[in-house]
Amino acid sequence: MGLETEIVRVAAAVLQFVVGLALAMSSVYLGLKMFDRLTKGVDEWQAIKNGNVVFGILLAVAIIMAGVLFAVSFVKSAAASGISNALDGL
Repeated sequence: MGLETEIVRVAAAVLQFVVGLALAMSSVYLGLKMFDRLTKGVDEWQAIKNGNVVFGILLAVAIIMAGVLFAVSFVKSAAASGISNALDGL
């Protein structure tokens, strides 16, 4: 293995990290947008500024669940890729 191979591997790892980070941020954004559409007529951010703890908890749960859904889809994708690679070796 040469230096060029290692550089390509590091570059691929950095690219995967950046793509994963972008996907995670977009999933949280979409989760918040969906939560906003479900609670029409309510300004959640203003309610939080006014000290309404319930909306703070609800928004935190929405953000966490968007992250969990992204993580589950990522794990399923990695598992499928690993199984595929293992079967290719047979």
